[in-house]
Amino acid sequence: MPLHCSPLGVLLRCLTLLLLLLQCSQRFAGATVSVDHRDAPAAPTDSFPLLIPTPQSIRLLSDASAASSATTSSPLVIYTEPETLEDIAAGISVEISLKGCEVVHAPHSHHASAASGASSTTTYQRGDGSACGRVHKSLERFLRELTLRTGVEARSTAPPFFPTQHTSYASSASSFASTASGSFPASFVSLPNLFHLRVTCAECVSDAVPLAEEAREEAHDLFAGRDADAEQAAAGSRATLAHRPRNFASSSEAHSTSSHPSADSASSSASSSASSSSSWYPQLSSSEQYSLSVGHSGVRIDARGPSGVFRALSTLLQLVQHGEHAWEIARVEIQDEPMLPWRGLLLDTCRHFMPLPTVLRVLDSMALCKLNVLHLHLTEDQAFRVESKRYPRLHTIGGDGVYYSQEQISELVDYAADRGIRIVPEFDVPGHSSSWLVAYPELGASDLPIGAERYQFGVHRRCLNVANASTMRMVHSVFDEMTSLFPDRFVHVGGDEAHCAYWSSNDEIRALADREGLYSPLSLQQHFLGELEQHLSEHDRIVIGWDELFSQSLSKEVVVQTWRGSKAIYETSGGGWRSILSNGLYLDHMNSAEAHYGMNVDFPSDFFLGGEACMWSEYVTELNVESRLWPRAFGIAERLWSNKPASYGLTTLRQRSASLAQLAELLGSQHRQFQLPLLRRMLGSNDPVALPALQMLVDALWPLNRVNGPIKHSSLSPMNRLTDIAVPDSDLVYSLQKTVESLSTDDADLRVRLLNECRSLFSRLALVHSILVVRTESNPVGPFWSAEVLPVAQLLQECGKIALESLDRYENGTTLPSEERSQHRAVLLRAIDYREGQVRIGIAEALLAFFEW
Repeated sequence: MPLHCSPLGVLLRCLTLLLLLLQCSQRFAGATVSVDHRDAPAAPTDSFPLLIPTPQSIRLLSDASAASSATTSSPLVIYTEPETLEDIAAGISVEISLKGCEVVHAPHSHHASAASGASSTTTYQRGDGSACGRVHKSLERFLRELTLRTGVEARSTAPPFFPTQHTSYASSASSFASTASGSFPASFVSLPNLFHLRVTCAECVSDAVPLAEEAREEAHDLFAGRDADAEQAAAGSRATLAHRPRNFASSSEAHSTSSHPSADSASSSASSSASSSSSWYPQLSSSEQYSLSVGHSGVRIDARGPSGVFRALSTLLQLVQHGEHAWEIARVEIQDEPMLPWRGLLLDTCRHFMPLPTVLRVLDSMALCKLNVLHLHLTEDQAFRVESKRYPRLHTIGGDGVYYSQEQISELVDYAADRGIRIVPEFDVPGHSSSWLVAYPELGASDLPIGAERYQFGVHRRCLNVANASTMRMVHSVFDEMTSLFPDRFVHVGGDEAHCAYWSSNDEIRALADREGLYSPLSLQQHFLGELEQHLSEHDRIVIGWDELFSQSLSKEVVVQTWRGSKAIYETSGGGWRSILSNGLYLDHMNSAEAHYGMNVDFPSDFFLGGEACMWSEYVTELNVESRLWPRAFGIAERLWSNKPASYGLTTLRQRSASLAQLAELLGSQHRQFQLPLLRRMLGSNDPVALPALQMLVDALWPLNRVNGPIKHSSLSPMNRLTDIAVPDSDLVYSLQKTVESLSTDDADLRVRLLNECRSLFSRLALVHSILVVRTESNPVGPFWSAEVLPVAQLLQECGKIALESLDRYENGTTLPSEERSQHRAVLLRAIDYREGQVRIGIAEALLAFFEW
């Protein structure tokens, strides 16, 4: 007789279940343990995990029994090696309270309009796009991310139990709700790292009856002793966190792909409108405020809406840290909300295409650092990147057949909404529009054909014909189709750098200029954009444009994005126009993290919405774009979220960014992993000696801003040079800088250890060129090898030898002759000034500092 069917097995099972119920009742009674210690003095925060962005208010709790405030609280242990059944079965409670669901009806066909009688109360369905449905998915995602963070599979208790038909609901099939009749299935007591998830929302009524009945049936089947395979399959479908392939939405995450209508299908639009009437999408007004309390046995999150839950879970994931023997969460109380509502990232998909998996990974990293707007630059001289069913030549010819399908856009929008991120599209007109004109030449102001020059970067001479009625009708029609794919009310129309050389020679445009008194290209551009803004506003859209479109006659409904200087921010926000800052936040310029972090983003105006970091893709591809974003953009995210001055977090910025970058890498970011395949490609082999030497060389470099470089590039230029592999703010460069700064310590043992680290590094630098020459003599390498790689390797090797000799003399107590010292210093200064191949030797300044020391 099997053990579980024997009397002894039944008795053991009952005792285990009783023990588990007693423990869980105790834990839920103390789910908000932190509340019990509100009057306890705050403990010092020296050992507190460094978060980014910094919450507005952090309070590290002390144990209630602590004799003094200097005693730090014992952390919440979320996993340790189990020694007893009690250790395994206890579990951690995560309780979330939503103050409101924020049922939002987006424009066009995504939602039923308010006039149609749509109720502000929604019915929750598993895995749907409603507010609480997205919270459900965020909890599943949190468990998956926690598994990646710790290496221990995080699971939730199951099946769900609903107390009554009309009380608060548990948010997912893997949720737990304590009831008089509900209990944990005994078969789950052996799972490590259990989480009891419970979500309550005062404004929602769950579809409790069928879900509760289904849960009871599942529980009955479970306790009835179904065969193991069926039980495992059922548990996987309703309870445990499944491991899904990265970048592919689960069935619940991708459910609404079909809910977005095609732009040219009325029937599809009608059906989609009906099916997605309760869908929730983040808006500018969505609350991101949250409070988070970590007690002895659980976590309590209070939020005013789904976005607040998403931000709280991001903070909670960062709080998970290595303890002495376990993974732990510090016992804290956090009150947090963003300083600015618009915290964005512009991603240019036109100069070089960014495939969907790349964009999804970017969204994951954005969610981690609480950025909430992805500004997608979708049209440019080089390409039109979205499928148009009304005008297919736009994406087939104008986009060279490389584009996002409308189904992919729908998936992208839904994926972002699950993370509380808005997608704001940009379709740039009337300039930067060669991709429109190569597809439909009749839209232009000149009959001259467009050739390969449209792939060149910079400002092009051809623009749309701003005076032609047919052109305006098509532009309006394209915008109508494109905006129907995006539920956000804001749409970016570009409006920058419209320096058309042919407007002055076009009869229609000259007649318009005489009739309307438009005697400059800028006034013609503003007239064109004014008509477009009026059309879009009639369709409940809010226009954003670059600061060239600004004039005192501009509608106050238009949002101005400033890129040419901070002066425009004062002119616009001070004059009553809403504004977004991007000046100083161009990540493609390869400035340091500290330079971006020090930018002024605190403009005293209610009309200042926030800022956007910009990643233009002239000199990045899908392979290295993430390395240009992270970790530098983490600092920008903090400056836009936190109300702390720049000086507050500058000293710990690198440390905190590195910690978050490591977490982002565990969750799938490719910002570090991209290098090795490109180094192999450059080397032409997987040589175990030459490959580390080439990696050392690249880590010692810093890529330069190539906009003003000696070579004119296009989207067809090769991206296989050192500058394409090197990263700004290299860990190696920063590490040596900090080591040299620490050499002045009075701690002799520490100084010896630091000098040993320096010796190891200098020894490797002193061999870089020799290794690369010897190992590649008989192996064909890339075209830039002799011209770029070997010269900088030789100079770096000279610097390494100088540093190594200086260290030897220091330890031997001897000094360099003055003439030799001057020669060595000249070599190091030459390395600092090196600018060949669009790279500089980033480590050179630290080597000079060591030499001077």
